[in-house]
Amino acid sequence: MLQAQRSDVHTVLVDGHVAKYRHRLRGIDLRAVRHHVENTVEHLRTQLGESEWHKGMNPEVPRAKTIEQSRFGIEQPPVGL
Repeated sequence: MLQAQRSDVHTVLVDGHVAKYRHRLRGIDLRAVRHHVENTVEHLRTQLGESEWHKGMNPEVPRAKTIEQSRFGIEQPPVGL
């Protein structure tokens, strides 16, 4: 699948069990999951500190190289190629 979104998925089977049917998750308490995630995030922010948390949530993204740049190992390929 290319460019599919979660709303595009009608049914999901996990280990023979229906986990999602008619675009809805089944057999999961989303409020409880959200509560656990919020507690985990709060714990990590407390342990790391705001500065480290912010750096971890906003990492530096290296500049992407095109195939041509990688092939020649320079910023711009030679003229005429």
